[in-house]
Amino acid sequence: MAVIINQARHSFRVSLSDTINIPSATNIFRDGFITSFGTNFFTRSGTSGLFITNNVQRGDIVYNTSLSTAALVTSVPSETQVDLDADIFTAASQGFIIFKAPQNGGVIDFPTLYISSTITTLRVLTAGGEDVTFNNPPFGPFPMKVSRVFLTGTTASPRILALT
Repeated sequence: MAVIINQARHSFRVSLSDTINIPSATNIFRDGFITSFGTNFFTRSGTSGLFITNNVQRGDIVYNTSLSTAALVTSVPSETQVDLDADIFTAASQGFIIFKAPQNGGVIDFPTLYISSTITTLRVLTAGGEDVTFNNPPFGPFPMKVSRVFLTGTTASPRILALT
């Protein structure tokens, strides 16, 4: 029996995506709750935004922490608005995290997963670049470094944590 040792410093819930890799927790640089939203954008009012001042850039990764969805930043038209490549917000006051993308100076980190709910099918992109599907993976630590958990090919809306 294999013994898994992971001295994780950070953890966060993974957002399933067919196109966006799991960002590194060390790259978190803005978080909070949105003030308003529209098709492919969200706002945060007043000095709680400051997206330009905080150097949010095209390609950075936004997680909707309320729905566990992800999108890429396409532009930052003002201190209070971020435009996205997908429509991931459905209500005001949903939570968000913005991660610095690797091409914008963020760190690349391949997390270990922790599975905390029943999953009949789990599709991942490994740290080595292989697209692999697992049937009935067990609860607990998943013994493989991954760069993405796919939306397509992963059943339901599992609760998966990234441990880095």
